[in-house]
Amino acid sequence: MEREWRYERKFAVENMSHKEAEISILTNKALFKEIYHGRQVNNIYFDNVFFSAYRSNIEGLSNRKKYRIRWYGDLFGEVIEPVLEAKIKNSVLGTKYKYKINNFKVTQKLDSKLLLKVLEKSDIPEDIFYELSTLEPSLLNSYFRSYYISANKNYRITIDQQLTYYYIGPGINFILPKNSQKGIIIEIKYSVKDDDEVQMITNQFPFRLTRNSKYVQGLSLVNDLI
Repeated sequence: MEREWRYERKFAVENMSHKEAEISILTNKALFKEIYHGRQVNNIYFDNVFFSAYRSNIEGLSNRKKYRIRWYGDLFGEVIEPVLEAKIKNSVLGTKYKYKINNFKVTQKLDSKLLLKVLEKSDIPEDIFYELSTLEPSLLNSYFRSYYISANKNYRITIDQQLTYYYIGPGINFILPKNSQKGIIIEIKYSVKDDDEVQMITNQFPFRLTRNSKYVQGLSLVNDLI
């Protein structure tokens, strides 16, 4: 199946509240409106002992890939309907593959071997599982996300707030104390064919594009724990 490649433009905003950012989005001439109910997003990222996924982002490599498990709702407790995602980046374009995996539980003890067993018993491609077996959980993060879509449905925007990170790096099988990121992250997502018109939207915002990765930001924030 052919994958859709899309742009994901980000804005890291420290001097604006969620409400102020939302007003800026809803008053944009693209006529955005909120869709879905806001919800808590949780991710477990994977990396090798050399933190290659982290370093490839820092170094700005054009082609890179990272794995994460994502679920919605409570961070701790029974994880319902989690999804394994392989995020692939090719220069400024991105795509991802999603695989439903079996439910599991998150407590203060997060055993990498247990996660590997969950993945092994789940219906994911053999080559993906083999690659994951060479990696370990490296970061756990959680944030509250709001969703918006333009009137023509070509542009989606999300606002992430209350970003919190927990270090669970290689060789550690329990969750270390949290660290929080200031401000909010705004992201606009759209297909390649709609790139010509996006500037008319972003020029109306009182914030500017920034290079931002929650994975990189999270590991940087908990760097003293590594």
